[in-house]
Amino acid sequence: MAFNKAKSLQKAEGFAIQGKISQAIKQYLDIFENDRSDVILLNTIGDLYIRDRNVPEGLKQFYRLAESYVQDGSALKAIAIYKKIVKLDPDSVDPLLKLIELYQAQMLGRETRELYYRIAECYKKKNQNDKALETLRKVVQLEVENATPRARLAAFCEEIGRQEEATQVYLGTAQLAFGRGDTAAAQIALKKAQALDPSSPQIQLLTAREALALKHPEEVEAILSAAPGLKDDPAGWSLLVDSYLAMQQPEKAEKLVLDLFHANPADFSRVASFVSVCVQVGQFDMASKALSGLADQLIEQGNTSSLMESLRLIWSKSPQHLPTLGLIFRICEESRDEHALPEILEALGHTYTQCGQFEKATQAFQRLVDREPANQRYKLLLKQVYQKQGKEFDKTNVADLTSSAPSLIREEGVAAPPASALRAADQEAMVKEALEKSELLAAYDLLRKGVAELDRVLEIYPDEVEIHKRLVGMCWKNMPERAEQAAQALVRIYIEQGDAESAKRFAQMAGGRKAPALVSVPLQTVSATAVNPGPSPPLPAQPAASVAGVADPASELSLASDPSIPPAGKALPPVPLGLPADLATQRSSVSLPAPSSDIQEIDLSEDWESFLAQTTTSSPAPEAPQEAASFDYDDSRIEVNFYLKHGLVEEARKAVEELERTLPGEARIVEFRALVEAHTDALPAEVPEKQPAVQAKDS
Repeated sequence: MAFNKAKSLQKAEGFAIQGKISQAIKQYLDIFENDRSDVILLNTIGDLYIRDRNVPEGLKQFYRLAESYVQDGSALKAIAIYKKIVKLDPDSVDPLLKLIELYQAQMLGRETRELYYRIAECYKKKNQNDKALETLRKVVQLEVENATPRARLAAFCEEIGRQEEATQVYLGTAQLAFGRGDTAAAQIALKKAQALDPSSPQIQLLTAREALALKHPEEVEAILSAAPGLKDDPAGWSLLVDSYLAMQQPEKAEKLVLDLFHANPADFSRVASFVSVCVQVGQFDMASKALSGLADQLIEQGNTSSLMESLRLIWSKSPQHLPTLGLIFRICEESRDEHALPEILEALGHTYTQCGQFEKATQAFQRLVDREPANQRYKLLLKQVYQKQGKEFDKTNVADLTSSAPSLIREEGVAAPPASALRAADQEAMVKEALEKSELLAAYDLLRKGVAELDRVLEIYPDEVEIHKRLVGMCWKNMPERAEQAAQALVRIYIEQGDAESAKRFAQMAGGRKAPALVSVPLQTVSATAVNPGPSPPLPAQPAASVAGVADPASELSLASDPSIPPAGKALPPVPLGLPADLATQRSSVSLPAPSSDIQEIDLSEDWESFLAQTTTSSPAPEAPQEAASFDYDDSRIEVNFYLKHGLVEEARKAVEELERTLPGEARIVEFRALVEAHTDALPAEVPEKQPAVQAKDS
């Protein structure tokens, strides 16, 4: 007769309802034998066995069902059945181990850990201490960075009399806690280890480490001295070095630092820390000497990046430290670092000049000229060193610098220009190059690099008007202090030229709050056409404190009746650090136009007061036009910048004038006016065609 599953299920359910459990079990087993795919019947059969108080047979059915789920890949269903088994048989380890396998496959770390602890407790109840110990070790391996499993393992080892293992586990716990900065947990573990083995050298090391962590570096040396041999152990060296550096005693740490590095050349960290402390306490020679002793090994290994970082740290704090500069130069040469060589050669040249070692300065600048023959700034730096030595540079060296030009000139039958014309061409080329580079860098949001390009020109030509104007335009928005410095420099330059109108305009941009009533300017300079002056003698190198200062525009505009005397307190334009000291002697030779009896005093006070009334007065402002309510600063700035970016200067000017007309009380329009004026003044004038000789030289 054919098997009818539906009728069989109905019959089995009837037996179960009637309480005929044995008959129901038999009926369900018969159904399962005829349809083994219906594994859920095993759960029903197991429940019936438990109901019939036959727990072993019930567990047997549940195990069969759980294994079936595991084979089918139904892990969650298998976990549910094994949990059911654990409830029915809590003292059995087997279902717990099965659950651990399933939990680990599901990446359930917390659940796995708790099951291991439960298994360990099961083994303890059965006095199977070895198995319990092994289980706790598995938890430690499972969570290496977790101190809690280590603490439980150590406590159990101590409980069962395994003192040595307990000590090692407590030490491991302390080291782990120190490593993650948990000093409190480390102290607890360390005290327990000390109680078990007070004479352990490892405990002494950790005690010294604890003293460092608790900001007591002075105790480290005494702690290590109490354990013979620790001072000769690399771990002890490391702690001693750390303690000496924490106390800022690099002289005690120097030898140990080098020994540690030679023991493990891959670890440069303590050398770097040593150099950092030396720099903090001003021991530049000690830091440089230590690095010099390691340089050969690191250069040979091709691993100089960390070495260079430490050397540059010294250089940043002591820019004229010749041993450091020399070592950097040596590394750059031997590693063929073409990118860094020009920078270090120039720094060496400036430092040698300031130290009076002019021959070495000449060699450094000559190397730069040899590397980049077309770089006019390098040529001028070399020229200044020759002049400092009292040599006739024009007679002995200009021919070398311009030798290519005369040879081409003679072939074409054209007379060579005088040296002064060549110098003017050098200045023009340098200014043009700096303006182009700065514009490109600013376009790529590299504003500070663009400013650095312009400052390089100001090292040689501090009164170059076009450079200062470009700085005002570039820096007004994001580097306002630098823009104000440039504007103040323009005020001074224009006053010296007698261009009072331009001086007043840039004084307004310089952020001053007071203006002098009068500016004394010789009549002949006022009437003269304003032209770009020739190169003024360079400025001296300024200390860092003076470079950062910004002069009061009032003092920039206030000139004594004798125009050859600079006003008191007058701030010079900022000069980049590292300018050669030989430039300082030339500043005293700068003179304004000779005094004349025909002096006209130009009153700027009314214009200045009118300007201030629009921006700073506290009196009620006149009623603004209707358009003022709709002023959008961002839109206006975008419009003006768009015009300037595309060379539409006239359109930008008209836009600003319209804003000034409709918004007379809006102080932020001054920024737009500064941008337009700076861009207008920075536009290249129509340059006459150069003579063939100059073209040949530039090429």
